[in-house]
Amino acid sequence: MEKIMEYVVVRREINGTVFALLDEGRADLLRYAFEKASAAKKLNWRYIDGMYRQFEQRDITTGAEAYQYDLLRGMTVS
Repeated sequence: MEKIMEYVVVRREINGTVFALLDEGRADLLRYAFEKASAAKKLNWRYIDGMYRQFEQRDITTGAEAYQYDLLRGMTVS
């Protein structure tokens, strides 16, 4: 659960109060990473962490961006 929260929750401070908010784009990106890892039969955090390092290098922040990137590379997308 902690790992999931790390990937999909953002912290915001408003008037001195800290809030934890679900970022829909980040949640969608995690869903996409799970789908890709599952399709590769590598559904584990180490593999997903590696995918996130690549997302970061490519400035990919949402599942839609990851999907488009894979389409442009001619990769099979789910």
